[in-house]
Amino acid sequence: MQKKPRPADPDVLYSAILKLVSPLKPVPCQAVGSMIFVNPEEIAFITTVPGGLDIVDINNARWKRFDTLTALAEKFKIDPLFFKASRSEIINLRQVRALFVTPTSTREVSFKSLPADVRVSIADSSYAAFKKAMGISDKADAALKFEPKGRSKNAKK
Repeated sequence: MQKKPRPADPDVLYSAILKLVSPLKPVPCQAVGSMIFVNPEEIAFITTVPGGLDIVDINNARWKRFDTLTALAEKFKIDPLFFKASRSEIINLRQVRALFVTPTSTREVSFKSLPADVRVSIADSSYAAFKKAMGISDKADAALKFEPKGRSKNAKK
């Protein structure tokens, strides 16, 4: 006897599809003498620079836009995997590789296809939402802050 297939919850199915493909249209960016369209899935992060925004893609190319981060964040609101990490940066959670805590207790993320030294800071005010979006448990977060102690006085030499 065959089992009847379970009806899929449309919300669960939609959120699973969003993890793979963004519902956003390609983002138009300025280039010398032309306009480039960057697919949302290929964006690693967006950062503010004097005079506008830099959109950094997965190939570490930088593309210019001349609007505000707030306006772009409003356009990206329909895709929950674009996350406003701070007042000056939006990150694509699909492209995040690792989370680091620096010696100054700043939290930074690196990206899958970018060099390891390319990192974006996450503001303390945004960290709780970042943890929730990435599924980081409190126990895993506590382990991130763990600092190994030096040798104890009673340790054998």
